[in-house]
Amino acid sequence: MYRSPETNRRYDQLAAICRNVNGIQDLRDFVKTMVVPAGTTPRHAFTLPLPLLTAAAGSEEYANQDLSHVPVLKDELIMDRLVTNSIRNRVEGLRKEMAELEAETRPIQDSLDTLVRMQE
Repeated sequence: MYRSPETNRRYDQLAAICRNVNGIQDLRDFVKTMVVPAGTTPRHAFTLPLPLLTAAAGSEEYANQDLSHVPVLKDELIMDRLVTNSIRNRVEGLRKEMAELEAETRPIQDSLDTLVRMQE
C-alpha cells in the first residue's frame, strides 16, 4: 500500500517536469554551450577552367572545339586527394557523436514512453 501512493507522486512530479520542458529553449541553450573544436580548414586556390574558343556558334571552328577540359557540373561533392583524409576523419567523428547521442536519448525516450503509457 505504501509504495503505490509514493510511486504515483513520483510519476506526477516527473510528468509536471516533462510538461514544463521547452524544446526550443533547450536547443538554444545546447547550441550556446557547444564547444566547436578549432580545426584548420584547408584552403584551395580556385582555378578558372580554360576559356572556350570565341568562334561564332554554328561555325565549323566552334563545332570542332575540344570540350574535354570543361567540367560537367552535377549536384555532388568532389573529394580530391588533398581533402579526402580530413573529410573521412570528420565523417567518422560525426558518426561517433551520432552514436553517443542516440545512446543518450534511448533511455530518455524509453522513460517518456513508459510515462505516456502510465498516464493513459
